[in-house]
Amino acid sequence: MKKLFTKETYALEWDKNILIGIINREVVDLEYAQKIVASRQKFVGGVEFPLLVKFQSIKKVTKEARDFFASKQGCEGVLAGAICVDSVLTNTVANLFLLLSPPSVPTKVFKNE
Repeated sequence: MKKLFTKETYALEWDKNILIGIINREVVDLEYAQKIVASRQKFVGGVEFPLLVKFQSIKKVTKEARDFFASKQGCEGVLAGAICVDSVLTNTVANLFLLLSPPSVPTKVFKNE
């Protein structure tokens, strides 16, 4: 099943029963995080899923956005999470996210899919 949803700075797609989210924005704030989660919830329609998030170009995730992504509401429907990074900077951002705002589901950072 492959289904795609795209916006200017993020995309969602199904691949082998894994939801893949691609975030392509330098700064992720609370408003942006809420838009992504609302889009994701509408896109999946109540289905539970493992989530792979690809960080591209991200330089900063605000504390409010981190806390929201890590919350029950932000993790709704997510069985487990993986964050795929493409640089030393995005690796640092992702690991700080996990350290400072641990998600309510098991989540790890990876350097490749």
